[in-house]
Amino acid sequence: MLEKMKNLKPKFQWIFLGNSIDSTSFEIDGIDIWKQDWRRTSEPKAEVKDPLYNQDFSFNVYEIEVGKKKIKFAAGEFSNCVWGFYVPKDNLYSRESCC
Repeated sequence: MLEKMKNLKPKFQWIFLGNSIDSTSFEIDGIDIWKQDWRRTSEPKAEVKDPLYNQDFSFNVYEIEVGKKKIKFAAGEFSNCVWGFYVPKDNLYSRESCC
């Protein structure tokens, strides 16, 4: 099964939304994602680039659900405790960050 997942093509192009220090408030579409349970999807990892250093990363894809709102995003650590967040190009959310 793992071999099949490696051969899957990504469903989305990913757009950089922002970064956050570990557990520092970061909102996607008005929802602080650090206060939600992230559910990893079965989708292939998002192949993304760090916009500052142009380094390639493979980040897991997650969903959070609050009420009827479902948000899909890719997230991972650029470096120790510095997280990058990406959203599917076809489904851009607003980004709000506090602090």
